[in-house]
Amino acid sequence: LSPERSFTKDLALEKQFGPLTVGVLAFDSAFDHKIDYVQIAPFVYKYGNLAGVSRSDGIVYSGTLRNWGIFDALIVAYTSQNSVKSDGTAFLRIPKASLTASAITHVDRIDFGLTWLWVGERPDAYYNSGTFGTERVTLASYSLASFQTGVHWNEAFSTRVIIGNLFNSVYTETTGYQTAGRRLEVECQYQF
Repeated sequence: LSPERSFTKDLALEKQFGPLTVGVLAFDSAFDHKIDYVQIAPFVYKYGNLAGVSRSDGIVYSGTLRNWGIFDALIVAYTSQNSVKSDGTAFLRIPKASLTASAITHVDRIDFGLTWLWVGERPDAYYNSGTFGTERVTLASYSLASFQTGVHWNEAFSTRVIIGNLFNSVYTETTGYQTAGRRLEVECQYQF
């Protein structure tokens, strides 16, 4: 494999209106020798470099509202992007749109956060053993929620509990592979 070369241009604008901050970020990335899973012979695939220049461009719209009611922050970000290979076909598993929303608050030394993620439809491909060919499919959009809370015991020690996929949603990231259900993470952090 040859190394990928990339060049990215981006432009960000942000404006604050009292407790509300809004922003927009435009990006345009070009990839030369992009590494992807490519067919080298009938029924034979491996990682290789794509010929030509592949691109990914889009816009991220964001907003943060601070100190609103019981919330320290309400954060929303919407991403619209287009990612295509040098031959004009879409990269697999990259959504054209996604949305994230978070609410964060605290009581004394305890913080709480709730996050919701929506991922739009995206193209995928899989090997169909019945037809001995690669078939293109469209993966359905999905939503996930997560909850986290943490305690800052003192200046040096804190703990955090995270519940990912809070509602145990069934979703597909890659055709033919099972995704994680609800998960529990416990973190401890000590600063020396």
